[in-house]
Amino acid sequence: MTEKTVQVRRYQLTPGDLPKFLDWWQHTMVPTREAFGYTIEFGVAVHERSEFIWAVSLPLPQDEFLKRDAEWMASDERKRALSTAVPLTKQRVNLVERIR
Repeated sequence: MTEKTVQVRRYQLTPGDLPKFLDWWQHTMVPTREAFGYTIEFGVAVHERSEFIWAVSLPLPQDEFLKRDAEWMASDERKRALSTAVPLTKQRVNLVERIR
């Protein structure tokens, strides 16, 4: 079985910006991340808190995931996608372990 590393991303947005962010995420970020090799595990919105939580994964051990993620962070693809992004007020990013 191939090892998989999952990263959970939690974003806080300014109240009222979530609908515009969701449109951008679905039409810009998802295809860009998938083209870079990531799998989108899930994306969920907490409307009453203007919060978005999502997870990406790669079929790699954690150390290789971190190297590939550093390539993503420095990539032109990411820069282009973020050029049209809705600003975040706060974000948390963590690697996670699936328990169940």
